[in-house]
Amino acid sequence: MGAGPIGMLALMVMRLRGFTDVTVTATRPYDSLKAKLVREIGATYVNTNVDQVSEDFDIVIEATGSTSAAYEALRHLGANGVAVLLGIYLDSRNVNIGPLLDDWRRNKLIIGATNASIRAFEMGVSDLVKARFEFGDWIRKLITKEVTLDEYEYAYNWGHEDIKSVIQIRSL
Repeated sequence: MGAGPIGMLALMVMRLRGFTDVTVTATRPYDSLKAKLVREIGATYVNTNVDQVSEDFDIVIEATGSTSAAYEALRHLGANGVAVLLGIYLDSRNVNIGPLLDDWRRNKLIIGATNASIRAFEMGVSDLVKARFEFGDWIRKLITKEVTLDEYEYAYNWGHEDIKSVIQIRSL
């Protein structure tokens, strides 16, 4: 869930690991840059403002940072499934997970990851190299805004089509 930078990188890793039936959910239109990039590497895009997800999944990766999206992720986790919560939930919203408690009998695993080891970093770099060969310039398309250090404030003016901003630091 989520087509921001973390969700897109999670999609990339899943495709590199051989997952062929991958669905990304987000709230941008079907003709948006995010939807196009999802489809470009062979995944399905679902705009949850238009269509509802009705099926259960073996693996759910939640990367929006929204507690309500995290709840939906768990709601769509199938039996013997794994949910990975990558979001940082700052909206301080309380979510009643009572309706999901019966799911524990369906052998579900929920893990979180908000930091990583050196080995995970090394694997990430390796995956970026592999993605260049597998998907061409796809990874570069995730950078939707590049600014100089003097223009840093613009990098933080988020728009719906933005995925990742980069601040260029030039040598003196």
